[in-house]
Amino acid sequence: MAKRILVVTGGDTGPDLELVDRDAAYDLVIAADSGLDRARLLGLKPHVVVGDLDSASPDAVAWAREAGASVEEHPTHKHHTDLELSLHRALEEGPGVVELVGGSGGRPDHWLANLALLAAAAAPGRTVGAWMGTWRIDVVVAESPFVHTSEPGGLLSLVAIGGDARGVTTTGLIYPLSDEDLLWGSGRGISNVFAGGSVRVEVQSGTLLVMRPALTEGAVPK
Repeated sequence: MAKRILVVTGGDTGPDLELVDRDAAYDLVIAADSGLDRARLLGLKPHVVVGDLDSASPDAVAWAREAGASVEEHPTHKHHTDLELSLHRALEEGPGVVELVGGSGGRPDHWLANLALLAAAAAPGRTVGAWMGTWRIDVVVAESPFVHTSEPGGLLSLVAIGGDARGVTTTGLIYPLSDEDLLWGSGRGISNVFAGGSVRVEVQSGTLLVMRPALTEGAVPK
């Protein structure tokens, strides 16, 4: 059975305690540098810590070592971000599911790069998604559709990334698409709406981000 992997990173202070399924059966939990402190806050013991450890607290690093985590320390001056290294580490396991927590923060350059890294981790037959701040991001590629059940009225946006998304077909949305193209650099897929019930978004080629608010003010996700 393909592995289910959780990557916890830093970069924001989203409502992680409400969003993360801490009881999920993850085969591997990877902390990307300061994500180690977030993992500790969530009560998630990482199996692996990856990064240059310039932002993880010494107490968290000591906690991880005592818990038996493998610490893969990299030089501070490197060509890849800590999250990128952590996702590479996750993909070495040949996972069927990759979940990410964190990675938005206040810097648009980081968030944009992290969205690109998330999209690059997707592959046919692999489910890739993230909780970023107050948003949920799911990656859709061929043979890896977005499948969801929702109450009517919720916001959902479809954004092509890294090139055009071809042959996009949706069900369960107010503004349906049927074998249509969403072009890289176009805003056509922005601000669609859940019709209620079963939802499916699939693509024949290219990569599509399904982006939706994970929380409304005062709400707890289901």
